[in-house]
Amino acid sequence: CYETRLEMFGVDDHDTLVSLNSLSITYNAMQEYQEAERLLLTCIEKLTTSLASLSPSVVPSASGVMSSSSPTTTSHIHHRAYLFEKQLLHTECLLNIGKSYREMNALERSEEYLLQCVNKAVNKIGDSHRLTLEAKHTYAGLLEKLERFEESEMFYTQCLEGRKLVLGETHSDTLTTMNDMGYLYTSQKKYEEAEHMYLSCLSIASPVTGIVCMSNLGLLY
Repeated sequence: CYETRLEMFGVDDHDTLVSLNSLSITYNAMQEYQEAERLLLTCIEKLTTSLASLSPSVVPSASGVMSSSSPTTTSHIHHRAYLFEKQLLHTECLLNIGKSYREMNALERSEEYLLQCVNKAVNKIGDSHRLTLEAKHTYAGLLEKLERFEESEMFYTQCLEGRKLVLGETHSDTLTTMNDMGYLYTSQKKYEEAEHMYLSCLSIASPVTGIVCMSNLGLLY
């Protein structure tokens, strides 16, 4: 798909970049992180250039009000939708390359891109968007690995609150954050907090999704 789109539309085309990002995810899954890095750096560069040329500004009508039937309004809606899709893809690429560098143990570079990702996600696609919550969760995990536990707890907490609100308490992503927070508390020797988090997770998890929480609770005891 990527090669076909590349040949037909060129490397700057949005759909080509979507395929490029998808291919990088496959390389990450195959643990071919340098290949993923190469593709993602290309994608990020192209999107950064493209976004710099797109203006989010609105040109008002003579009255200063835009009616929903106005052609300019329709054009503006399409423009904003196109801009949002590009912002979304750019954010996802930042997240994926941050994950790649984390797996390569290039933790400083991972933090650089993940922090960019979180800031961009919050400011451009919204604090409650699923990608924003994933970015916060991933960044919290990296901070934990760097032993910056207070910062990690802050981002895990933000992610957990957001996932409960957007996805619900029983969603697998919410339970994953609860489990990871329990592990973080254990690392900090906050055993009561860890126990509370694991038990909360077990109380709402299915038998399948609760296995990890149960295992970690057993290790805590």
